[in-house]
Amino acid sequence: MKLAKKLKMKSKNFITKEKVEKLNSQINKLITDEQYIYGDKQKEIMLLPIIKEQLKNHYLNNPYVRTWLNKLSLELDNIKDIKSLSEIPLLPSKMFKIFDLNTSKEPLQRILYSSSTTGQTPSKIPLDKITSQRQTNALLSILKNFFSKQRRPLLIIDSSNQNKGDKGITARGAAIRGFNILSKETVYACDQVEGELIINKKRLVDFFMKHRDSEIFIMGFTYIIWSKLVEFLKLENLKINCKNVTLIHGGGWKKLEKIKVTKEVFSKELAKLLRTEQKNILDYYGMVEQGGVIFIDCMYGHKHCPNFADIKIRNLSNLKENTKNQPGYIEIISILPNSYPGISILTEDIGEILGFEDCPCGRKGKYFVFRSRSEKSEVRGCGDTFRE
Repeated sequence: MKLAKKLKMKSKNFITKEKVEKLNSQINKLITDEQYIYGDKQKEIMLLPIIKEQLKNHYLNNPYVRTWLNKLSLELDNIKDIKSLSEIPLLPSKMFKIFDLNTSKEPLQRILYSSSTTGQTPSKIPLDKITSQRQTNALLSILKNFFSKQRRPLLIIDSSNQNKGDKGITARGAAIRGFNILSKETVYACDQVEGELIINKKRLVDFFMKHRDSEIFIMGFTYIIWSKLVEFLKLENLKINCKNVTLIHGGGWKKLEKIKVTKEVFSKELAKLLRTEQKNILDYYGMVEQGGVIFIDCMYGHKHCPNFADIKIRNLSNLKENTKNQPGYIEIISILPNSYPGISILTEDIGEILGFEDCPCGRKGKYFVFRSRSEKSEVRGCGDTFRE
């Protein structure tokens, strides 16, 4: 019997309309509920059954995923035997650079592209309507928990070029679109001139003057904020008073590490230049392969997992699960993706779990810190496991 026929017969026993509807309802509830209300053990009980059903769907709808899982001795019949989130197969993030991992039966809305240096192949993440809606609603749910529902003027330290295009956008563009949820007025601080970002002084000063007595947001890519905004404010000796500002930044730490700029140095310098408190400079951690899931600093500098996502820390040598206070590779678990196997993605980032259930901010579940990018060029996980 041919493989396709076997899969068709098996799929009747595993993927029914009723199961799909129940699955979507469970996922939507975890997205729309108040965030950070579940303890670590309770979350595992809720997420694991959902993830096992999703794993079956990805198995059926992509030959590369099927080959990968089969080589890990996982088939439709024994996915049900997975006992914990720690046993979910780790998908190395690099696989999005090599293979088409689309698992959706519906038309794709767009492709997201990761940031990449010259000569590198970007990751390609396929998004269908279901995944896009989940990611948008999930991000809104996270942001509401940290910043309430009140919209504020938003200054983006980037150019509007990043937010153009429909079928394909970059990680920076996706972040800008996501944070626009918070905005009642969006201003781009930069122009793109011959491929280089240049601060538009008039636009920047006008924004600060117009909203000098208002609560405002500033957001951008960490390295761009440092290399463009910080340098510009110093060079121009501008006197900015932003006591009601919240600056949200993410990504780009690898470049800053090379010039010895730590998170502490970054926050102190921005707080001084904007004449605000350091607690208003918030770092977030996320990746384009796990859209809709970001980990924002709480007031104590800790990152927390929302209801619909989790993290594990994996040993740098053998990828076994690390415990508290043991740095290792960050694994991000998410139930949001429908159009690609983003259930459990192994990153090349180093993090560390600091505690469980006891962060002074009151958010439940584990909390962690991002430490650095890995010095290695590739995390363990060979592309050969995806090929026949």
